Amino acid sequence: MNNQGNLTNNTRLRPLDKKVYELARKVYREEGRGISILDVARLGYSKKTAQQAIYRLRKAGLLHPSPARTKPQFYYPVERPVNVSPYGGSLLLGVLWDGGLWPGLGFVHDVRLGFVGVGLWGLLWGFRGVFEGLGFRFRDRRESGDVVSPRFLWRGRRRWGWFVFHRSGRVTVCLRCDDDPIEASFAGLVGLANFLSDMRRWLIDTVEYSLRVRLDPAAVPPVDEWVVMSWHFGQDSLTVQEVSGKAFQGANITFKTWSDEYARAYLKFFPQSREVKVRAERVEKPGKTLSQVIEERAAAHEVYREVTSLKPLIAETNKLLNEFAKQLRLHLKVLEEMRDTLTQLREALAPPPGTAVKRRAEPDYVA
Repeated sequence: MNNQGNLTNNTRLRPLDKKVYELARKVYREEGRGISILDVARLGYSKKTAQQAIYRLRKAGLLHPSPARTKPQFYYPVERPVNVSPYGGSLLLGVLWDGGLWPGLGFVHDVRLGFVGVGLWGLLWGFRGVFEGLGFRFRDRRESGDVVSPRFLWRGRRRWGWFVFHRSGRVTVCLRCDDDPIEASFAGLVGLANFLSDMRRWLIDTVEYSLRVRLDPAAVPPVDEWVVMSWHFGQDSLTVQEVSGKAFQGANITFKTWSDEYARAYLKFFPQSREVKVRAERVEKPGKTLSQVIEERAAAHEVYREVTSLKPLIAETNKLLNEFAKQLRLHLKVLEEMRDTLTQLREALAPPPGTAVKRRAEPDYVA
């Protein structure tokens, strides 16, 4: 087993960076929250030094900011996976099996979709000042040159999405909802499609209103034509509801399944209930349009529900069949005993060998 969960062995990190990262892991493990520059300052460092350490860890991909914008900003450690045997252990298999890693059951989160936005990237860069004032972020053109839109909130839920516009003309739609995943049922995925439609309408209205132009319909195609590039499919384990002590602390276990896909189990902290649960999931890459995925997933979900509803009837039928089998075995045993008894009687009533058998005389009948 190659454990990469402890990243302080990374020689590229400075001693201070390693200490801050270990602090982030400790605070998250014990208190379930991220760290801020105030936590680093309590180690005896200045605010500027703390900011620089956190910046380097973010650039190295070891810390990520909290989705909520707060002052001070909180940062969470990024746990690296642990490579294990494809067969896993009994606990891990129980987590994944009871966690619902099969079609027709479970939830999805960290959804990524894509479409080709004709002319959008150039339009945004051409009016950079206008869109920066609206909260769009422009990355250095000498690197990716991507443009990231503001976050669009799913009203009443802990979910939000945003657009990333690439130089190639492709647009990635990101949906973050790991604290509030979407049920992979027909109703759940239709709700997802409705939210994405609201995002599409918001993007079109923002561009057209800001620039006083009319976008080409091909610039932002309908939602049902967007391609689902990837999502995390699974659910919180039904076997292990809470984890305490040192079991699985900081664990993120990833392995390759028999179907050549990647699945993983990791700890998920829920701030509202203050619970830590094991979440089992599989990274899926459908590569199909949203309408196709909804049809397939909804059909599989309904089949699963039908099968689940038949379980009591199947159990009762099995019980009756087992009882019938017992009665049949008993009946066959009685018949076998009766046959043996008849054989013994026949042998007992048979005359000794060599004895002539007298036949009764037939009576005379007078006509």
